[in-house]
Amino acid sequence: MKKKKAGFDIHQGHGDHLNSFLEAISVEDLLNALPDLLGKAEMIVFTDSPIPCYLSEEHSKAMRFILLKTSLEPLHLTMLIGVDPAAGKNELVAFYPEYDGAPVAVTLTEVYEWGNGAEATLVGTFCEDERNIAFFDTRYAINKGKYVLGETYYFRLAAMACKAEVVQNPTFRFEGEDAVMQRERFGDEQKYDKDGNPEPFVLDATRLVGFFQPSEAYPHVAEFRSPVFGRAELETFSGKFHVLDIAIARTEDDGVVGAPLIVKQSFFPDGLQEGKPVQGVCWLHGYRHEDE
Repeated sequence: MKKKKAGFDIHQGHGDHLNSFLEAISVEDLLNALPDLLGKAEMIVFTDSPIPCYLSEEHSKAMRFILLKTSLEPLHLTMLIGVDPAAGKNELVAFYPEYDGAPVAVTLTEVYEWGNGAEATLVGTFCEDERNIAFFDTRYAINKGKYVLGETYYFRLAAMACKAEVVQNPTFRFEGEDAVMQRERFGDEQKYDKDGNPEPFVLDATRLVGFFQPSEAYPHVAEFRSPVFGRAELETFSGKFHVLDIAIARTEDDGVVGAPLIVKQSFFPDGLQEGKPVQGVCWLHGYRHEDE
């Protein structure tokens, strides 16, 4: 099921993914800690038989894979290990942050495999109006060859913020003739001050939800805006984070499809309140719900 999309970068990497996870330590600190993390990591799952892959000319074209995680906590570092008996070695192929997110039903439409053949970005539709969504599959190596395009699967989706901020002014204000025009559009009664000037027309965008994935090269990267529906804190070896309940879509009955957003606490030096809207850039990831 290997597909190539014009503009999709098959040479994906985890640099930006790791940056969203490293708050109190540097990349160098993480690399130095990897041997100890590997030694203590818990196994998540493994492939029963070799799967096709393209790591390099020195590797076999089919290998078994093992997934490990550094912690039993929801936020952890996941490690992809390639087992290559023919070459007589096991290899750390990739490592990236993973959060055990919220289940969302996604109808699969595309699988964009990365160049190594063991990782992929999945694309599908969700909600009643079939909105597009893309995310990095943190456990693709385990499920390669098992997905069927057009089928619906539950994926545990979560987002990690590359940058985020509180929306300081969640309203849109129109003055003068613009205010008159907007009131006409919305069928509101025109209002004027004592001097006969149109009163400002204000739209409250506190509850506005936006989730856009405009990049063809990196489709799992998103620009987001959402109220904070809930908030918790967590701490890992890599730093302190907020876990924000945000919406990635509003439904036809004015409900929401939610996903946790993992955000460095340093992004909000002045604190953060529930109900306030936040915006920024994140990357979306997930794994098939049945793989827990």
